[in-house]
Amino acid sequence: MKILLVQNGWSGQGISGGDKHTLESAGFWKEENVIHVLLPASGINFLKKHFASTIDGYVLHPLWSLLDFARLTNLAVIILSYNLRLVFSGLQILTLGKFDAVISCSHFLYDVLPAVSAKMFFRSRVVVYVYHLVSLQGRRPSLRNKFSSFGESLSLVLIKNFADAVFVDNQATYQELIKKNFNLGRIHFTRVGIKRCLPSQAEKKIYDLCFVGRLVKSKGVFDLPEVVGRVKSSFAAISVVVLGGGDEVGPLRRILYEKDLTQNVKMLGFVTEAEKFKLLSQSRIFVSPSYEEGWGIAVAEAMECGLPVVAYELPALREVFGEAPIYSKTGDIDGLARAVENLLANTEFYRRKSEEGKAAVARYMIDKVAAEELKVIRSL
Repeated sequence: MKILLVQNGWSGQGISGGDKHTLESAGFWKEENVIHVLLPASGINFLKKHFASTIDGYVLHPLWSLLDFARLTNLAVIILSYNLRLVFSGLQILTLGKFDAVISCSHFLYDVLPAVSAKMFFRSRVVVYVYHLVSLQGRRPSLRNKFSSFGESLSLVLIKNFADAVFVDNQATYQELIKKNFNLGRIHFTRVGIKRCLPSQAEKKIYDLCFVGRLVKSKGVFDLPEVVGRVKSSFAAISVVVLGGGDEVGPLRRILYEKDLTQNVKMLGFVTEAEKFKLLSQSRIFVSPSYEEGWGIAVAEAMECGLPVVAYELPALREVFGEAPIYSKTGDIDGLARAVENLLANTEFYRRKSEEGKAAVARYMIDKVAAEELKVIRSL
């Protein structure tokens, strides 16, 4: 099969768990299929730097663009760039020719519209991943969020009418699509696959806490210094490593400086996948103060590496991982700090939660998940 992945949301400033999943699933599909990817030029640069082995053999198509939205901050210009992406990506599909299947790697309009165009002009089969909906996140009613909600509503209409298969990974999203009268026969549950963690037996534990994710408000990055500050009162030498980048890098650094935590927290930005797993293996505990998750790929990867996880109690995390993480009520910073302190102070409790985590993610290995998804795509 000739398969096209549409990943037009990338800015080159990071990668979402959903995009990472489809990218790595396709790494298994490429053994018997030809994989093409349509994405922004800045995304291509990011892939070549951080996912070189995964994309070996992929055919990469840079998205036509007049604005480098990797560096945009003004809302009006962002909206203009968004609309240009829609127009250009839809037209660009016509120049790429026919694909047997076009995979929209998210349910956002900039991914869905090109896929729908491929179906209309070339009768390609269309598959859309819907991880979590903006309408279910309870975001504050800002102009930017209203724009996102409007785009999502329009996109869901297109998905409902044109998608041959829709992959969802949690019950909340599934139930919402049912309420919107989606065809039950086209909705398929998937699991976000993870790679096996193969740390060296000699890896030393260097960091007490590890955070992996985009440095944005929704991931709770401003709760992280509060947690570290509280734990520091009991464990003065606590060490923390932060992996990832995003809009709040500067503000987070300022807060760490103001709270006198710069000696405790090391911010490494983006690292390669191999380096990420090495750093996870060198850490004791994974902290996830995120306020919204569609699945929780970073949590799963941490558990696979044997790290107990402390996290806010989100429906998606409980659905996927059950009781394996140690939960705190959303926004309860003191609860997260107490959980970290309990793990650092209690060796037996730490061991038990580590084992529970590894058991909880055993069925989420990427090779198994990718094979199940490809079976669905071939059946269309």
